[in-house]
Amino acid sequence: MRKLFLLFLLGTAVSTLSAQTTEFKIKLPLNKTFTQVAKAKIDMEGGTGGTIMDMNIKTELTASKLENNIYTVDNVIKAVKVDLDAGVAQGSYDSENPSDDEIGTIFAAQFEPLLGKKMPTKMTEAGAVSSEDEGTTALSPFENLTSGSVLPDKPAAPGYTWTTKETANEMTVVRTAKYLSKTAEGYNFEFTGDIQDGSNTKIGNYSGTYILDTNTHYPTVMTIKMKLNQDGQSINLDLNNIVQGL
Repeated sequence: MRKLFLLFLLGTAVSTLSAQTTEFKIKLPLNKTFTQVAKAKIDMEGGTGGTIMDMNIKTELTASKLENNIYTVDNVIKAVKVDLDAGVAQGSYDSENPSDDEIGTIFAAQFEPLLGKKMPTKMTEAGAVSSEDEGTTALSPFENLTSGSVLPDKPAAPGYTWTTKETANEMTVVRTAKYLSKTAEGYNFEFTGDIQDGSNTKIGNYSGTYILDTNTHYPTVMTIKMKLNQDGQSINLDLNNIVQGL
């Protein structure tokens, strides 16, 4: 009787664990447009002095095609706002309220050719992203912080961890992520990572959290904090990314 009872408990535990395991896979609806708002604060010190830049970018995204388990996602930048404080030079740029100041003119030359332009990216069902357009790369100098898959590499239960390694822009990011829990908001994850240069020397680190939508498994909320030392400069980045309309 005791043996049967123990077998029953073991079977129940295995069934419960199996029920908690989720197979994560991006499932974007085709031809449905949703909105992404990225807010970044970049603080740079060293070289000729310190610079603080706040940047807000609003983008509309549409998954236009799914072929061989790879989505084509069209990105259209709708609005950009930048505030710059470089000590002796300050200025702002707002694509929705343009101005004539020198800083605004410089940023306008960079961003206005991208506004309204369709820039496709490729996204696998595992969540890894690659760019097909130079504009998206120019817009995101830290793109390799989020280009690796945000999804577990196998069906996972809370507590599961996995590690990815991505190389772009002559930097390599080694990231370890952990699946924390499922809540009303979605699936919750946290991550930490090291940033290496071309000679595999550590030049920075970063950490953050993100939430996956329960239906599409697409990240709807992401926060990143990064510290980087390169070419005599210290760079601190705070990034918040919000997705709406899925």
